[in-house]
Amino acid sequence: MRPLLSVVIAANDHPPPPARVIGGFFGQSAAAGDFEVILVDARDSPDFRRTLWEFQQRQPAGPAFAYEVAPGKGRAHCLNTGLKRARGALVLFFADDFIAAPGLVAAHLAFHRDHPEPTAVGIGAGLLPRANTQDIYLAHEASGELFGAPMRTDMTGVPAGFFYVANSSAKKTLVDQCGPFDESFPFFCWDDYEMGLRMAQQGMQPRYVPGATAEHDHALTLPERCRSLWELGYSARIHELKYPQDPRSWNARLRDPALVWRWRALRSRLQLALTGNPEHLRGYEEARLRGSFVQGHAAARAQYCLPADPGARLPRISVVLPAYNGARYLRAQLDSILAQTCGDFELIAVDDASSDGSYAILEEYARRDGRIVLSRNLRNLGLLGNLAALFRRARAPWIAVSDQDDVWHPRKLEKLLACAQGKAAAYCNSELIDARGERLGLTIMEAIGVATPASGRDPLLLLWDNCVSGHAMLFRRELCAGFLPFWGDMPYDQQIAIHALAGGGLAYCPEALIQHRLHDSNLCNHSLPRRPVHDGKPHAPAPPKLTVPKVRRRGPAEKLRRRSVHRRKLADRFTYFAHKRLIPPHWRQVLDSDRIDRKWFDAGMFALVLRHPGLFTEHVQHRRLRVAFKFARGAAWYRTVHAWRQWLALVTRA
Repeated sequence: MRPLLSVVIAANDHPPPPARVIGGFFGQSAAAGDFEVILVDARDSPDFRRTLWEFQQRQPAGPAFAYEVAPGKGRAHCLNTGLKRARGALVLFFADDFIAAPGLVAAHLAFHRDHPEPTAVGIGAGLLPRANTQDIYLAHEASGELFGAPMRTDMTGVPAGFFYVANSSAKKTLVDQCGPFDESFPFFCWDDYEMGLRMAQQGMQPRYVPGATAEHDHALTLPERCRSLWELGYSARIHELKYPQDPRSWNARLRDPALVWRWRALRSRLQLALTGNPEHLRGYEEARLRGSFVQGHAAARAQYCLPADPGARLPRISVVLPAYNGARYLRAQLDSILAQTCGDFELIAVDDASSDGSYAILEEYARRDGRIVLSRNLRNLGLLGNLAALFRRARAPWIAVSDQDDVWHPRKLEKLLACAQGKAAAYCNSELIDARGERLGLTIMEAIGVATPASGRDPLLLLWDNCVSGHAMLFRRELCAGFLPFWGDMPYDQQIAIHALAGGGLAYCPEALIQHRLHDSNLCNHSLPRRPVHDGKPHAPAPPKLTVPKVRRRGPAEKLRRRSVHRRKLADRFTYFAHKRLIPPHWRQVLDSDRIDRKWFDAGMFALVLRHPGLFTEHVQHRRLRVAFKFARGAAWYRTVHAWRQWLALVTRA
């Protein structure tokens, strides 16, 4: 039985023990079967896990509880992970330092029963305890600067468009329509504000829920608040790049530089020491908080900045290069990019907190060529997080992705630009080379076994597999609004190619315009063939042909595991196409993952299989996804009908 509501909690380094946070939900007045609790921990602390396990042993009865670990990730990633596991029709986002009142879940359920419209969002309050709390933090909470809306005991409503993930409930359909939380925000802030903007575009109607009150059990201190304000300022700069037209209410805080706020804090500290007036203490703390916000914003400006003259003529192409520990091959790639015959481009390179000499190499090239825009991340965002930030910084109408270890043909940009005219994107073939730069005698299309690369305007061509490489693509910047933020585990280049097929067409250039390097540190393409390389020794001779080793017969357990993997992949693909509106409206309900899991036979799915036989025939005949189709018995019928059609065709020809 599915719960009515799923509580999603993203846990960071906040002090309340899990026994208090989770214990608040084990004492709810609502029935335990009506809701579930999903906790995603970004710390992966052994003490936290042990305390959580001890609490579960003491509290065997209660709602269904799930625990996930996402070490080092931001809040957006944790919330997206929790949403994937959520089974309820309603989602309650809850903070890891809030203690739920006994009637909180019941109040949110009652609110959505009274407001069945899909755009209704219930907002509950989070109040600091009045005992042992300094006045400045109570004022900080009541002013609305802490959560974006004033939190008081006498509050009766919330501002229009307000949304936060500390105590808010919404229909899961509304959240799915808006897409996942933006994981380019690296900290536990601002991602909910950005999600609120997308929900407002879908017609969100936030309403205050009086009975859904929680206690903000967080011992606020000045160093902790300064750190939070620094992260807020840092994330505000990322938001400015994502929404350049959004009104910036925080600009008043940025009128004075951090040095001025530091001087004001020092002056208030001296006045406090001389006079003992508590007003000077409040002035000191206020100056520290304001200065921390300005410092965080300035730190982000040094990394997420546009070229000096925004009014200058825009380049034709933005080449984005995410770099991470790639010093070994980086110079060869930079030389090949700067030697392009089409020189009207900007090269935006971001070093993702490398530990080798990658950033020094990028700095050297940036001093030599003014087309290079260089920055560095304070913390490692990963490939997808770095690419998302790079795509948002691109200014040119066309974007090209560059790996850090390839070598480009001198006319790559020129030929792809000519091929992409009238289309949304174009991509080319790639020649494979080894770690020493010697050719392997294969192209990437030959290595992956693709005879007919995808092209045209049908996004369902890439429903299953991907033949489009990100390093070989050139696409229009307008596509970023469709595929960002990236979706789940689907390869980023497949997502771009799908939106290109749906949004203007995809062109293919069969010429190999890139030498794609294969080595042990590749982030992608691990399955492509490699020639063994040994330092100081000659290369081993390349094998005359590729051979597939014998695979032992799989047991029942392995077969069941593979079936479940194919089934999840199929449901995830269908959910993506429905969410991104890449299929006709009458197919979206057919491809809903909940409907697929619930029904053993679906007439709509059977009709879809018959409507698009070219998409399904290859996989069914090759038995690669045969089990994935067994959720709809129509697939078995389709195989029978298709076999009879082939037999009749042979008889007719004879």
